[in-house]
Amino acid sequence: MATQTSSMNASNSSIANFKLWAEVIDNFFGTAGWTASADTGQLVWSTISVVPTTGNYVYKIWKMADTLQSTLPVYCKMEYGNVSTFPSIAITFGTGSDGAGNITGAGARFVHSCAAVVSTTTLTSYFSGSTNRISMMLWENDADLAAQFAMQCERHHDNSGNDLATYFFTAMCDSSNVQQQSIRVGAAVPTEGKLLAMMPQTNTSGAFDSTDWFCPIFPFVGKMDNPAIMGVVKQGDATEAQTVTLTMYGTSHTMICSTKTSYEYVSAISTAAPAALCVRFE
Repeated sequence: MATQTSSMNASNSSIANFKLWAEVIDNFFGTAGWTASADTGQLVWSTISVVPTTGNYVYKIWKMADTLQSTLPVYCKMEYGNVSTFPSIAITFGTGSDGAGNITGAGARFVHSCAAVVSTTTLTSYFSGSTNRISMMLWENDADLAAQFAMQCERHHDNSGNDLATYFFTAMCDSSNVQQQSIRVGAAVPTEGKLLAMMPQTNTSGAFDSTDWFCPIFPFVGKMDNPAIMGVVKQGDATEAQTVTLTMYGTSHTMICSTKTSYEYVSAISTAAPAALCVRFE
């Protein structure tokens, strides 16, 4: 397992600034133990000399490296680009690649663009991962909220929290879009536009005695299945970038929270229940 806290800018004003955010994100997949695919056309950081033109991207395809990869392959295409001089990330998860840079068995492509953020001021980003999962909370302390982005991918869990090769779970969200998917081989990929979690609706706090309300994110698979190891709390019950430790599946897990309004309406129940998003950081 690996965690990383990085200072990254949110600027494409030069190739140096482009690499200061894009290369950091890309390199963490390798740090976490994922391996690069052999697809043609992939970026090589040492040879990139110009920022992609607006609307265009360079890419790398990463894949899990755990023991279940041969049974349920997990592939992630990470695209790093430029939209009107702003950093942009496009992410596609699937169960394979065609060797030419296209994801097969793919879910929907999620595009996050750092609209209106051109400052070279560094912002804090958090990463966590292992050979069987990845999570990140990018540009967390952006005052304008336009750069913030969060993502998590992990395998389905059994009742004890062990990984299964049934399907894998992905969640991605920014200030204007949320996408949750459950992906398996040879099946259509359902996409949900909110994270499936329950929040108290009429109380500003979820506190009771010495504990706070926490609800994990449930996969969208046609039934109430075992949840992902991420979740939401009431926005007023957490502080920005607070790490919390809680027990899921009988094991202690650490998560990092964001209370920014970028994520306040991620839960599926109601916009009357602003949430703080918690992703794995362990």
